[in-house]
Amino acid sequence: MLKIKNYINGEWCGSESGKTSVRTNPANYEQTVGQHPASDGADAKKAVDAAQAAFAQWKEVPGPKRAQLLQKAVENIKARVEDIAKGLTLEQGKPLAEARAEANRGIEEMEYWVGEGCRMEGRHLPTAKEGAICYTVREPIGVVAAITPWNYPMIPSIRKVCPAVVYGNTVVLKPASLTPFTSAAVVQCFHDAGFPPGVVNLVIGSGSSVGKVLTEDSHVRGITLTGSGEVGKKIAEGASRHNARLQLEMGGKNPAVVFESADVELAAANIVARAFTCAGQLCVSISRVIVQDTIADRLMALLKERIKKVIVGNGMETGATMGPLVSEEHLESVLGYVKAGLDEGATLVTGGERLTGPKYDNGNYMSPALFTNVDPRSTIGQEEIFGPVLAVTRFGRFEEALEIANGVKYGLASCCYTGRLDEALAFVKKAQAGMVQVNLPTYVDAWAPFGGFKESGFGPHEVGYTNVEFFTEQKTVYLFA
Repeated sequence: MLKIKNYINGEWCGSESGKTSVRTNPANYEQTVGQHPASDGADAKKAVDAAQAAFAQWKEVPGPKRAQLLQKAVENIKARVEDIAKGLTLEQGKPLAEARAEANRGIEEMEYWVGEGCRMEGRHLPTAKEGAICYTVREPIGVVAAITPWNYPMIPSIRKVCPAVVYGNTVVLKPASLTPFTSAAVVQCFHDAGFPPGVVNLVIGSGSSVGKVLTEDSHVRGITLTGSGEVGKKIAEGASRHNARLQLEMGGKNPAVVFESADVELAAANIVARAFTCAGQLCVSISRVIVQDTIADRLMALLKERIKKVIVGNGMETGATMGPLVSEEHLESVLGYVKAGLDEGATLVTGGERLTGPKYDNGNYMSPALFTNVDPRSTIGQEEIFGPVLAVTRFGRFEEALEIANGVKYGLASCCYTGRLDEALAFVKKAQAGMVQVNLPTYVDAWAPFGGFKESGFGPHEVGYTNVEFFTEQKTVYLFA
C-alpha cells in the first residue's frame, strides 16, 4: 500500500497527531490506493511558518534562476508522467487516457511558467518632476495558500504552485483529501529539483481544520482556490479579516447554444465529449444544451446515439471512456439530481441509473444521463450537478437563447454553434461568462486566462498573464538624483 506524508520545510513528515486516513479506489472498493496523513491545524500552522521563514531568501533569488529550478521539476514530471497518470486514475477514477491528458496538460502549463521567470516586467512612466524618473516594479506577495479540488488532482496543483514560486512567493498546498496522492507526486518532483526548504509545502487534511488555518493565518497573504462556491464564500469571509488577496475559481453551469445554422453533427460530437469527460465532474463541463426548435429533434437523436456509445468502466481497463464518480456520497448526490429532474417534469431520454452487476457492484458507477424538455428554471436547469447529466432545453428566438444561457448564477464558460458570423459575434458580446467559445467545446489553452463571471469566480483569472495581478504587488518608484 502506498503511504504518503506531509511535506513541510523540505522534509516528509506525518501529522502532528499521528492520525491517518485510507483512500480506496472509486472503481473498486476492494482495492486500497494508499494511506495519507489526517492533518489538523497544527500541521497547517507548521507549514505556514516554514513558508514564511523561507520567503525572505526565496524572493531575492533572481527570476531566471527560480525558473531554472522549475524547469528541473518539469523534467522530473516528464520522466514520471506514466506513473503519475496511473496513480491519478486509481485515486480519482477517470480513464487512463484522460489522466494522461491531464498530466500532459500540467506539463504544458509548467513550461509556460518557466518562461515567466524572465517576464516579470515593470513599466517606465512619464513624470512632471523635472530631473526625476518614474517606474513600476512587481514584487511577490509572500506566503500563498493553494487549495485544490478532487476532480483534477494534478492541473490545479501545478496551476497554483508554479506561478507562486516563479514570481518569488512561497506556498502551502492543500489538496483535496479524496485525491492527495497525485499532489504528493508533483511535490516530490519539486523536492527532487532542489527547491529550498520551505518554498513548497504540502499539508493533507480536511478543509475544516487545515483549510481554516490557511484561510485565517495573517502570514498567508494570498489564497488561491479551485472548489465550490460555498467553500469559496467561507474562505473569502476568513481572508477578509486580514486582507489576504483572493483568487477563487468556483462552479459552473455551462451552456452550449446550438443555432439552426450550426453544423449539428459537430455540435453533438463536441457536446457529448465535453459533457462526460471526467464523468461530468469538471467545472467547464457542458451541462446544458439550448437548441433551436427547428433542429432540436435532429440534435437529440445525435446526442442519444453518441451517449449510447459511452463505455462506463474501470479507468484502468482498455476501452472505458467514462469512469466512476469519485465517491459513494457524490454518486448519491448526482442520482438525487436525476430524481429531481423527473419529479419536476423533465423527460429522461437515456441513462441516469446506478449501474449494477459484477463489473460495477464494487464501484461508484452510473450511466450517462440525457434529459429533454427541461424547464430552465428547474433544479437541473439551474444547479451545478457535477456529474454525467446533460439537460436539453429548446428555444425559438436568439434573445430567448441568451436569456436561458445567462439565466443562472454561474458564468464560467459558454459556447455556441452557428454558421452565421453575426450570430457568433452577438453571442460573444452578450454571453455572461469568463470564457466563450464559438463552434468549439468549453476549452482554453495553457497560457490563456481561465476564470468566470458572477458566482463562478472572484479575483484575477488563473493561467496566463492575468496571474501576475494575484501573485505579485505593484510598487511605483520615483527617483531623483
